Amino acid sequence: LIMNSEGQSKHADIFNTESDNIAQVYSGDNEAGNVALCVEEKHKYASATNSDTETEHDETLRPRSNLPRNNKEYNSKEYWEDRFRHEKEFEWLVSYRDIATQLKKLINRSQRILLVGCGNSSFSADIYDDGFINITSIDYSENVIDSMRKRHEKSRPEMKWIVMDMTILSFQAEEFDVVIDKAAMDAIMTKENDVWNPSQE
Repeated sequence: LIMNSEGQSKHADIFNTESDNIAQVYSGDNEAGNVALCVEEKHKYASATNSDTETEHDETLRPRSNLPRNNKEYNSKEYWEDRFRHEKEFEWLVSYRDIATQLKKLINRSQRILLVGCGNSSFSADIYDDGFINITSIDYSENVIDSMRKRHEKSRPEMKWIVMDMTILSFQAEEFDVVIDKAAMDAIMTKENDVWNPSQE
């Protein structure tokens, strides 16, 4: 999801109001992202194993693929802190290369970009390498932000990495022109019975 102040976000006051781009990109026919998270992760890992003896439902896959026992664990900070201690990189839904053409129709390289729930995806680095160097990536996991900062500080010195909860932002008004969310909102919504009618909490 890419949005600015026209996106009716409850954090709309941090967005620059000069543009009105809103776009949502789905992978395949996935419109129920919160349900798809665990399914997609299992699929990616099962494909990577290349084994006739293991299936994506095999419990032995869990320690190596970091799959939660319950989909609602994706909404747990403790789950992510533990996972990021051991996992170097994982790409959710789509990579930057998959949607670069669509993105570049909506944003430009002079804009200030905020990437929320960045995790250990290569998305931040990939968009930076494509010329979008004014990018700030946030995640509420201290482990992953520390890891990503160390990984990129020499090769991509202008990238900014901040430990911050995307639901409790502390930026100044109009500090960003564009906000990009790729699967972070899906993780937050995993405890909801109806993603189209979430609780106000």
